[in-house]
Amino acid sequence: MSNRIALTSLCLLIGLTVIAQNGSKWEFGVKAGLNYTGQHASGFPEFLGQDLNKIYNKTTTWDPGLSAGFQSKLRLSENFSLNADLLYNQRAYTSTTKDTSFSEVKLINRLHYLSLPVYGGLQLLPGLNVEIGVETSYFLDWTGKYQGNQIEPINRDAISDFDFGVAGGLSYRINKYLSLQGRYYRGLVNTMEVKFTDINGNELEGNTKFINHGVQLSLTVFPF
Repeated sequence: MSNRIALTSLCLLIGLTVIAQNGSKWEFGVKAGLNYTGQHASGFPEFLGQDLNKIYNKTTTWDPGLSAGFQSKLRLSENFSLNADLLYNQRAYTSTTKDTSFSEVKLINRLHYLSLPVYGGLQLLPGLNVEIGVETSYFLDWTGKYQGNQIEPINRDAISDFDFGVAGGLSYRINKYLSLQGRYYRGLVNTMEVKFTDINGNELEGNTKFINHGVQLSLTVFPF
């Protein structure tokens, strides 16, 4: 399903660019900004009478990350546009959880993605637009720190190749060349497969899910 979503989104981006090149209302810009993201986890099993959902979710914080790439905009009417971005995205979070001895440990995760948001923009006021759409991301790499020390990459097979979710927010066109954008992203799919075992190595029952979410602030420069 994720592969079909990614292929459909890519076709939309290509189609938007091809169609726009034949019109006068197409714009192409360079975008850069900052992500502030976290990860919502749920469905943890119980371990030695402890609810791991409460232990994890209460201590997860959001971390900053970079975002950079390109934006394609096609104005279909005076008040509506169709947009597609191609971005390098960092999504990060810090969790202070407990190990098997119930000692607190801090883990910083930073996930690297190639993202393809496709979204519509409706003008509310001159220069001010509300935007909503979907975003498909392809997983590139993972880096992390455990108790402040850089750690080796975890098993890549445990992380889903694709993330998919919905995004919405506002943009403001400062002038012909500059546009500010702020939006919220909420993932809809599980991005990591993690199994929990007891002290005897037996797998614990649970339906653990890791969902990415966060906000993105960016500036787009339209040079032409």
